[in-house]
Amino acid sequence: MASLISQMNLYQVCYNHLFLANAAKDRSLRQLLQGQRNAM
Repeated sequence: MASLISQMNLYQVCYNHLFLANAAKDRSLRQLLQGQRNAM
């Protein structure tokens, strides 16, 4: 049972890292697009 819980925690941590990385990438991409639109 303990190993199952630790596996779930590991999965949650990995998922959170992926989610944060995607959110940051999305934000930077949106800023980049807005900057290009402002430049035109």
